[in-house]
This record gives sequence, C-alpha cells and structure tokens, in this order.
Amino acid sequence: MHYDVIGDVHGCLDELHTLFSVMNYKLKNHVYVNPDGRIPVFLGDITDRGPASIETIRLVYNMVVKSNKAYYVPGNHCNKLYRYFLGNNVQLKHGLETTVEEYNTLPETE
Repeated sequence: MHYDVIGDVHGCLDELHTLFSVMNYKLKNHVYVNPDGRIPVFLGDITDRGPASIETIRLVYNMVVKSNKAYYVPGNHCNKLYRYFLGNNVQLKHGLETTVEEYNTLPETE
C-alpha cells in the first residue's frame, strides 16, 4: 500500500483541494480518491488559522469516518479543539479563536 502524508492543513481547504488535484486525486461523492490506490494520511492539525476549519473537518470526516478512504492522526490544535468541545477552559488563541468563531456561526442543529 502507498500513502500520501498530508500534514498541518490548518483549515486551508482551498490549498488542500489544490494539493489533491496536483497529486491526481479525484473528488467523488465528497471524498478524494486516487486512481492508483494511494491513501491519504492526515497527520497533525486540520483546524485553526485558515479560513475554513469547519469545512476541512467535514472533508476529513467524510474521508476517514464515513468512507474509510483516509487515515487521520490528530495534532495539538485538534486536541485543544476537542478539549474546548468537552467544555474545558482552554485559551482561545493560536488559531483556535478562528475555528470557534466558525463553529459559533453554525446553525444549532449542526
């Protein structure tokens, strides 16, 4: 099996789409797949700092959890976001404030 390791996306969804395109991945049903069978591995932070952390989470969730077409190893920013969701008192800085702002604009049903 061959893997493509993708690290520290940090909510930069447009750049991630470009990267997948350059690596010859095709978007099918909201999931990127490689015609040669390579598997993406998201290593480290997928959120914070960039403008589209929530959409990046959706894409990675679809690829890893829903479709089993990728792997994911969380980073420190992801861990901090998780602790925030648990209600822990974390400092909203180093990019977390942008993700929380995006999260707070979501409809309550999401």
